Amino acid sequence: MRPRGPFDGLFGPRTRAATQWFQFKHGLATHGRVNRSTLTVLAARSDHEPLPTTARKPSTDTGTTTPRDTTAPALAPPPAPAPVQAPAQAPADGNSDRIALALLLLVLVLVYGVMIPADSGALTSGMSASAVPAQRGTTMALHSTVGFGLSAAGAWAVGVALDAAGGPASTTGWLMAFAVLAAGSLLGPVALWWSRRT
Repeated sequence: MRPRGPFDGLFGPRTRAATQWFQFKHGLATHGRVNRSTLTVLAARSDHEPLPTTARKPSTDTGTTTPRDTTAPALAPPPAPAPVQAPAQAPADGNSDRIALALLLLVLVLVYGVMIPADSGALTSGMSASAVPAQRGTTMALHSTVGFGLSAAGAWAVGVALDAAGGPASTTGWLMAFAVLAAGSLLGPVALWWSRRT
């Protein structure tokens, strides 16, 4: 048998067609299955041994021998491979919505990052100018301790709110996390109002 394609180790339609052609060529039943008789002839062909012969039956009237009928039906061509369908693509509208939401989130993060620490320099300068000169160092130390301490507590509070409301995969969790940030930002005006009254 001659290989008609790449070796894949599968008994597919091309291998079956080649088997039928081999059986037809050597006078075997063309069923396309590799049975004992097909293996015997194939082994003899591989080892270059003489092929097994079939006894001829004598004719009844002349005494001559007639060979057996080795005609076989024509081989059907192998079936054509099924067309490969392209995978379904997601609609473009869903991708555009995701890109728009990602850009909106990026803009909000940039605005948040600029507005929250934007007054840090003004607050520090005002604190230094309004502090009692003899206690200016103590005032700056207290100012830094309170500021960085509340920043650390805010990060911890955001994590607790996020986990309590469903985790990072939950929309409600992120809503609660940003609600904690908003509440922390509102403490600034409240603290200024309280300091002016006292």
